[in-house]
Amino acid sequence: MSPPRPDLTPAEFNVLKAPWRRGHASVAEVRAELAGRGTEVAYTTVMTLLGRLAHKGAVVVDRSREPFVYQAAERRESVLSARLRDFVREVFDGKADSLV
Repeated sequence: MSPPRPDLTPAEFNVLKAPWRRGHASVAEVRAELAGRGTEVAYTTVMTLLGRLAHKGAVVVDRSREPFVYQAAERRESVLSARLRDFVREVFDGKADSLV
């Protein structure tokens, strides 16, 4: 049995998209990507969110270089698939045909 996936807030999930797209990203790179998507976030806020993601095990931090680099711990497809299954189970009592 695999360990449970961490519960991610919408802000954390939004930040996690940058390491998925780039393969890995620094705080500044995540912040720039968010800005490119129309979301201006303070550097310290991105740093806090990445720290939370690291604590939850959603990202792995490479502290051997400066600036620190963050990489997603799981593939995007795995996380999205699990979130969709959880959504169908919680909202539609596990019956996907109700969704369609």
